Amino acid sequence: MTMELKLKSTWLLGEMLNSNKKIIVHQGGTRSSKTYSICQFIIINCLQTKNKTYSIVRHSMPALKRSVMKDFFEILTSLKLYNAEFHNKTENIYLLNDNEIQFFSIDDQQKVRGTKRNILWVNEANEIDNEDFRQLLVRTSERIILDFNPDMPENHWIFSEIIDSRDDYELIISTYKDNPFLDSSQVVEIERFSITDSLWWKVFGLGLRSEIQRGTIFSKNHYHEYDVLPQDIKSIVYCDPNLALKSKGDTTSIVCFGYSASFDQYFIVDATLESFSDSNSLLNAVFKMRYPHTTAIGFDGNVTQESTWTNFVRNWSKLHDEPFPRIEYKRYHVDDLAKNIMLAWAEDKILFPPNFSFSTSGKFFLAQLFSFTNKKAGNPDDAPDSLICAFEFIHERRIVCNVDNKIFTKQPFITIESF
Repeated sequence: MTMELKLKSTWLLGEMLNSNKKIIVHQGGTRSSKTYSICQFIIINCLQTKNKTYSIVRHSMPALKRSVMKDFFEILTSLKLYNAEFHNKTENIYLLNDNEIQFFSIDDQQKVRGTKRNILWVNEANEIDNEDFRQLLVRTSERIILDFNPDMPENHWIFSEIIDSRDDYELIISTYKDNPFLDSSQVVEIERFSITDSLWWKVFGLGLRSEIQRGTIFSKNHYHEYDVLPQDIKSIVYCDPNLALKSKGDTTSIVCFGYSASFDQYFIVDATLESFSDSNSLLNAVFKMRYPHTTAIGFDGNVTQESTWTNFVRNWSKLHDEPFPRIEYKRYHVDDLAKNIMLAWAEDKILFPPNFSFSTSGKFFLAQLFSFTNKKAGNPDDAPDSLICAFEFIHERRIVCNVDNKIFTKQPFITIESF
């Protein structure tokens, strides 16, 4: 019996199906369809062969579940191939046409160093170290697939041990332009960075090799996401308003930043980093970011900016026939205040919304955050600016209480390893 599959795919799938190389290396920018195409490739291979073992690996299990596994099972379901009886959710194993597909993380060293397989896929391969890859490599008998955003040094093992030294691999470089299924708003957001952050654009826009600067204030190792917001949260909204011609160029970061006394932790309720071409659009975004627990709005602004935005707010109110919430204008010096937030960040007290790192706006926000050193460095810094100032503002408002001598239960969080 012949099965006919109707797939919506990009050219990446055809390139893999036609390749006879042992190793397929997917180097690419954001939203280029790498993950989705490889999922399709694995499914097609399973339907064409039997009794094979596939290992799909990433540095952490939470990240694997929110990326590869989500796409993989959505594709199976859309093709009417998913069967719950063949899905062992405890062991993260799925059986497809008598093939075993294993999902596990590098944290599970027993599987890394003990499991044999026919086909290996390492998702976001630049996250894992050389020794872990070698252990996976020597236990793989047939094919290996690697994918990554090329944000790493030139001496990374993917370059030194594969791309620059072997001849049995095929390198596929892709960008967002290779994905016809992206909507126009996503394309606009990505292309804005060709103007505002040339280094980020080179890696995540063009898919080219480069190492993005690592900052000293917000270490990526301390990034965490929360499950749900505590009921006792109180928040503020902070914004450093910038207007850009035709929504290109300068970006504005808006943050709804909260604190929970019961958990003694800070929560980014919402955050965005985007370009605004007119004041009404920016004020609309600020207005919509208020929640019932929001107690104040702060804007960065000197005397001239305060006067300008006071007029903008007055015009907004006339246009919408309602008053805009009171704005407090602040003149913070970010470099002087950065040390105040560093301790809270290092103690894992600042948590982001679920799946924030997978959203387009979240990726842009975090790229600026993790590369921030200080204002003098001259790099795009709207996101760290807003977060540092929001931290100061929420303390000024006395929302954060003295928690010494109290006992709290920490909010469960999810660690996300890659962006």
